[in-house]
Amino acid sequence: SQGYYWRRQRAYLAHSLGRKDFEIDSLDQSSNRVLAHLEDPDSAEPFAIRGLVVGYVQSGKTANFSALIAKAADAGYKIVIVLSGLHNTLRQQTQRRLERDLGRENVPGVGEAEAGRRWVWMTGGEAWGDFDPRGVNAALVQGNEHVILVVKKNKTRLERLIAWMQGRVPDH
Repeated sequence: SQGYYWRRQRAYLAHSLGRKDFEIDSLDQSSNRVLAHLEDPDSAEPFAIRGLVVGYVQSGKTANFSALIAKAADAGYKIVIVLSGLHNTLRQQTQRRLERDLGRENVPGVGEAEAGRRWVWMTGGEAWGDFDPRGVNAALVQGNEHVILVVKKNKTRLERLIAWMQGRVPDH
């Protein structure tokens, strides 16, 4: 089965962006190879998996990790943290692209998911939309929603995120 999020993204790539079947199939296969390295999110045993997407400018990095995020959500992962560039503009660009590819209310692209499957965006598409723990509903990360953050690779931001996560997320 293609899963809910990947099926929607695949249809968007084909019908709205006009991607060719071989391009989508290549993206499907490459994201499956990466997904195979992830652990079962329902495992009783703790695990730590990290990944890094590297590539040239305009080489398809965001398309690859958008597909991986959709498939990880289909597999049961609930929290996605994307570490973007060092500057607000790069973080903002990544945020907007993911909103388009994964779906967010009032954002052209895949479109908002049905109730109960919507992404909870803890960061925004504005230049100032980076993660800020003030005003964030901590219950979100412990519920059934899929939560996503696009965070700039900035020492202070990352320290705030780590401190917030350590105080809000169970150890498993």
